[in-house]
Amino acid sequence: MKQDIATINTENLMASQLDRHAIRLLHSTGGQWLVERLNADYSFQGFTITGKQTMAELVKARDAIKDFCKPASYEEILKALIELKSLTVSRDLDELDNDLKNSAYINRLSEYPRDAVLEVLKDAPNHNKFFPAWEELKRELDWKSARRLQAIQTIEDKINAKRYATLTGTAKLRISSQSPA
Repeated sequence: MKQDIATINTENLMASQLDRHAIRLLHSTGGQWLVERLNADYSFQGFTITGKQTMAELVKARDAIKDFCKPASYEEILKALIELKSLTVSRDLDELDNDLKNSAYINRLSEYPRDAVLEVLKDAPNHNKFFPAWEELKRELDWKSARRLQAIQTIEDKINAKRYATLTGTAKLRISSQSPA
């Protein structure tokens, strides 16, 4: 039974589950052409696009996955950062430095999917005595959203390759996500 991506309730899924769920849902709606690449240890390495797709299929798939990548609001991130700060030990900063730090974190956190950001910030006090450095949060965020973000990038690369081939008149050449075409 095919399910529409828009009808899925994802509120109770953890970020890493949602990451995989987005790709599985794409496959169930006809996007079997997006194939995971794994290394010899079965670690995720990215995606490959197989077969032929229309531009409309690629755009629809990209947009469907992007629906799973909407960022948290400024207020949600700020609230989660305040909670994190209250549950961990942090440096004493004056008001200006604290505002700058919050602004920098909010800007970077807004580049990631909402579910991953809120989950990482909520879970951070359980693993950190001190307020975490950006690198620590980034590592977790990248892991929890890697498949979605990589799928979007792979599809966008294919879209751009198709556009380039159309513009240069090389549309009959084989376009692969593995080549710079």
